[in-house]
Amino acid sequence: MALNQINAVILVGGPGQSSLREIAGHPVSLLPIPGAPHFLYAWLEALMKVDAVNKVDVLTGRPEDIRVLMAATAQWDADHLGQTGVYADHEDHRGTAGALKDFSNSLEYTGDLLVIEGNRIPPHNPNLLFHPDYDREDVIGSLGRTSDFGPSGMILMKKRMLDLVPEIGFFDLKEQLIPRALERGERIIVREIGGEGDRLSDADSYRDCVRQMGKRVGGENALGPWISAESTIHPTSLVGKGTLIAGNARIEQNAVTENSVILDGVVIGRDSLIVDSIIKQGSSIPPETKVIRGTVYKDHEALIKNGSSS
Repeated sequence: MALNQINAVILVGGPGQSSLREIAGHPVSLLPIPGAPHFLYAWLEALMKVDAVNKVDVLTGRPEDIRVLMAATAQWDADHLGQTGVYADHEDHRGTAGALKDFSNSLEYTGDLLVIEGNRIPPHNPNLLFHPDYDREDVIGSLGRTSDFGPSGMILMKKRMLDLVPEIGFFDLKEQLIPRALERGERIIVREIGGEGDRLSDADSYRDCVRQMGKRVGGENALGPWISAESTIHPTSLVGKGTLIAGNARIEQNAVTENSVILDGVVIGRDSLIVDSIIKQGSSIPPETKVIRGTVYKDHEALIKNGSSS
């Protein structure tokens, strides 16, 4: 395999609306994590270590997200002298494999593709996908798995794999393209590339990802809290383990947070208690409010969405 010939494509969400996206107010791949501004930033850093990657592009199924994604990648590019492309799939109901085919054709990709689910934790060593067996003629792809045999959110595929995708209609990558390739007699090797690989699907999975990324960062902050330099924390407040304070959040006097995520622009009022919750971006929590697992215990409009909300 020739090095520096692989195009990496990070998929950052389709047109659907999840409860976690509603909490964030933007693509879930831009949610903050310990050790990086967000998941997308962490993926870009991981790909920088993959020798064979020539170009990285971000593909979204929501054209309205282009501006915020470009701002996020511009931050990474400025820090690393990179040049990340951001594109939108404008075809409704095309599916992940269909969107990939249309996208690669529009940019006239000629090399192999490294496809990434941007709403997962990056693996420890994505270079392990590039096994010598991948160069065999009968092998069409290399699928990454985690140490506990779960999906890692990464697949390396030869360009001809997209020839199996119909020109029109919905076609999914995992549910349709991979099975079709196997039915045609192609081989897909499976490689352990490390890491947890958990997928961001709801509030609970996001808090789990925060804890896992915190352990990866290690050191004195392995268990948290992880506090943004831009946030304001009153000296009488208590920010407990497993808590991530993002952006311009403000925690007022005698407030207590534990195992929670406080998103950008949030104000936590005095004497409040926040446990096992995610506070929606820009929310103001009145004084003396208790929020336990996303449930607000006070007579006012609920500003919190838990993982089971639609």
